Amino acid sequence: MDWPCSHEAERDGVPVAPPPVVHEPVPGYRAAHVWIPGYWGWADNRHVWIAGRWMPVRHGCHWRRHRWIRREDRWYLEPGGWIVDESATAEKRPRVERETLR
Repeated sequence: MDWPCSHEAERDGVPVAPPPVVHEPVPGYRAAHVWIPGYWGWADNRHVWIAGRWMPVRHGCHWRRHRWIRREDRWYLEPGGWIVDESATAEKRPRVERETLR
């Protein structure tokens, strides 16, 4: 997925804290899609708002939103991404029958 922001914020961090999150209204429902919320990116040495968007659902996964993390005197952007749900992976594991003790 190509997000329009500098990788500098991920790799080197930036000296400026992001502004408060913008709460966007979620557009009308789209079947088989999930709303990915917007976030503050970093481009041209400043924070820029990257609007939310619809993405096709990935069954067995959920979206972890982008977030900024402060380490010492810098802010680092942790990109969002799909996370595999543990319940989905458990369902795919082969079932092992237990032997009964006699």
